[in-house]
Amino acid sequence: MRHSRQTLLWGSEGQQKLASARVAIVGLGGLGCPAALYLAAAGVGTLRLIDADQVELSNLHRQVLYRSQHLGRPKAEMARRQLQALDPQCQVEEEAQFLDEGNVDRLLKGVDLVLDCVDGLATKLLLNRFCVTKGIPLVTASANRWQCRVQLVDGGPCLACLHGAEARANGSCDSLGVAGPLLGMAGSFQALLAQRRLVGLAPAADQLHLFDGESLAWRQWQLQPDPDCPHCQ
Repeated sequence: MRHSRQTLLWGSEGQQKLASARVAIVGLGGLGCPAALYLAAAGVGTLRLIDADQVELSNLHRQVLYRSQHLGRPKAEMARRQLQALDPQCQVEEEAQFLDEGNVDRLLKGVDLVLDCVDGLATKLLLNRFCVTKGIPLVTASANRWQCRVQLVDGGPCLACLHGAEARANGSCDSLGVAGPLLGMAGSFQALLAQRRLVGLAPAADQLHLFDGESLAWRQWQLQPDPDCPHCQ
């Protein structure tokens, strides 16, 4: 049986919850690639892949879904093909678009959980606002240089509590650089949090998880809701 090892952890009822789940992955770069692989392999019924980028040579050291022959091709299409090759039963919907204010309602309609795998803070805050308003669990992550950060937004402090409600200039891995395995760790951690939430083993929603690749240490920060947050208060 394809999922027998993990079904030992959460039973057939939990596996059925995964099979009936619809998950959106926004961003198919270094975070979205490992997250998508593990969610498809776990038996999540439907994955909606949202990204308008094309595969570039500089992506390949960290975006593990893609191969050299995919250069210049749409990420959403190449990711769909790779995931369906892994598990043909996984329904994969590709949306070769960048998510924005004008299409967020349509692109995220009907999903049970969202993974934020984008770089820009403005899009992260848009996803945060949408998911908090709609009551949809959001697993958000970011990484640059030697550090990665992962947070579940699900009825506790939201991303705006941490960063503020307005986007400010921030560096990305394009400008700061990033160690490829860090993105694999963060994306895999996103998939783990998502799986636990979907099968009913809900992890704490008031923690920020950080990994430092220089000291090789994990840390957890207890988050407090901002009483003035315009989204979750």
